[in-house]
Amino acid sequence: MLDLSSFSFHPDMIHQEPAVSFLESKSKQGGIEVLMSSHAKDHQDQYRLIDVANRHIDRWTHLRMDGLIHMDDLFCETTPVLPRLRSIEHNNRFHNEYACPYEKWDMPNLSLFVGINVVPVFRVDCNISSLELILKGRSELNEYFHTSYLVDTLATLPRLRSLSLEFQATQCDEIRSSTASLPDLELLNITIKYSTDYTLIKSFISSVSFPNLSQLEILLEEICGEYSADGFLNEILPPFSAVHPRVHTVRIYTSHKFYIGLLQRVFDSVPSVRHLVIDAPNTALLWGNEFFVSAALYNRWPPLQTLRIKRSTRLSERQMEALVDKIHFDGNWDVFQSLQIVSCVGLSEGFLLYMESKMDGKLEWTNVVAAVDEPSENDFD
Repeated sequence: MLDLSSFSFHPDMIHQEPAVSFLESKSKQGGIEVLMSSHAKDHQDQYRLIDVANRHIDRWTHLRMDGLIHMDDLFCETTPVLPRLRSIEHNNRFHNEYACPYEKWDMPNLSLFVGINVVPVFRVDCNISSLELILKGRSELNEYFHTSYLVDTLATLPRLRSLSLEFQATQCDEIRSSTASLPDLELLNITIKYSTDYTLIKSFISSVSFPNLSQLEILLEEICGEYSADGFLNEILPPFSAVHPRVHTVRIYTSHKFYIGLLQRVFDSVPSVRHLVIDAPNTALLWGNEFFVSAALYNRWPPLQTLRIKRSTRLSERQMEALVDKIHFDGNWDVFQSLQIVSCVGLSEGFLLYMESKMDGKLEWTNVVAAVDEPSENDFD
């Protein structure tokens, strides 16, 4: 049976008369998902698609554009009205003309924008609640990203609740950008890959405020050149101590090594954290041998509720026991709810059963493999 509630329309269908007839007759009320591509074999087909789709612009629910699409070529009207459009996906993979103007489009129900090498320009007070951008640089071409593009866009999105930014070898021009405030933002995801510039992250963090942010996600992968994952963490985490007091959930994902105890770094920078996820196989979670002499040597930890450690190869049995002792030592055991150990190497089943009895049912573990060798001094690095 045909689904009349939604209809996908793309360039390959423009010569299929049944598809066009169905669009214009049997599916008069259903929503339309439109795909446009600058890589179409026949550009005349693209214009025919635009012509047919424009007749039903009031039914568009999702728009996907692949390649560098000239916005003025899309619509017959100077100010198009798209009352049912809920999401846009714009993939500008092979071009670096970042700024794409949408400010003439009337899209009262648009809630999601996903872009690759695109920084959309919207009307002021746009209703978008979720924005996902991947910004790829090509350093060999000396291409630079203007932070002001991004900040100016965010300034038009006061209702934004979720923001995901991925920077891939993105270089910054160091031009001081304007400022923006996102009072409704709850979730911020920052992904950094390859030779992205420290200056870009520093400029973004200092230019945009999110006073009610509650969840922070950081992913650091394949960082190379003169930059390091450790350096990026220093640029992202410390500002949260003073200006983002409502962050209660932090998630950090990285395969890079951190030699200084990651837990204490997070607690010092985000003292409001209550739920922490660390997925960092090669990272030292605790600081040196002194930790096992006296937990009092370390700053007081915040009253965590949940701690999830995934894929760690550096968490030994002695470290795990010391971690639990630290929570007790700081007087936070009553509010602590759960320690979750997932896919970690080096913990025996016998030890975990012992810890389970010690932790009043607050320990959970899955896919744990015992270490082959006895613990060495390297466990405490």
